[in-house]
Amino acid sequence: KSLTLQIAQLKTDAAEIKARAESEMEAKARDYADSIIRAKDKTAEIVTAQQEKVETETKQTIAGIEVKTEKQISTLRSELEERIQEYRTLLEKAEAEAQLKASQYNTSLNERQERIESETESRLDSERNLKAVNKQVTELQRQLDTEMTARQAMESQLVSERESISQLQEQLSSEVRQNSIEEIAAEETGTDTCECCGKDDVKETELVRIDSGQLFCSQCLHTLRSA
Repeated sequence: KSLTLQIAQLKTDAAEIKARAESEMEAKARDYADSIIRAKDKTAEIVTAQQEKVETETKQTIAGIEVKTEKQISTLRSELEERIQEYRTLLEKAEAEAQLKASQYNTSLNERQERIESETESRLDSERNLKAVNKQVTELQRQLDTEMTARQAMESQLVSERESISQLQEQLSSEVRQNSIEEIAAEETGTDTCECCGKDDVKETELVRIDSGQLFCSQCLHTLRSA
C-alpha cells in the first residue's frame, strides 16, 4: 500500500511539474511574441513617422527651393530613398532576429518538453521495474514460506521417527536384558530326577517336594492332585 501511494505521488508530482513547465513556457512565449509585435509596431511607427517627416521636409524643401536645379531635387530624393531603405533594412533585420529568437525559443521549448516526457517515462519504467522486483520478492517469500513449512514438517516427522526408534531400542534392550537374565538363570539352575516317573534332567525349578519328602515333576504332581 505504501509503495502504491508513493507511485501515485510520483505520477502526481510529474504531472504538476509538466503542467507548470508548459504553463511557464506558454506564458514566456506569449510575452516574447507580444514584445516582438510591439517592437515591430514601434519600428513601423518610427519608419512611418520618419518617412512622413522626410516626405514633409522634402515637400517643404521642394516648395521652398523650386528655383533650385533638378540635380538638387534628385539628390534629396536619393537621400530619402536611402533613408527609407535603411529603415526597411533595419525592420527586416529586426524581423529576422525576432523570427530567429522565436525559433530558438520553440526549439528550447520542444527540447524541454521532450526532456520532461523522457524523465516521466523513466520514472514510469522505474515504477514498473519496482513492481516487478516486489512481485519477485513476494514470490520468493512465498516459496521460502513453503520450504520452511515443508522443512518443519520433515523435522517434526524426523523427531517422531527418532522417538519411535528410541522406544524400539529401549524395548529391544529390555527384551535382550530379559533374555539374558533368563539364559543366565537357566544356566545357573541345576537339574534332578523325578522320584515318581523317574524322568531325568528335570529343572529343579520345575520339581516340587511333597509332604513325604519326594520330588515330583509338574506332570506327576498334576496327576497326583487329580487322583
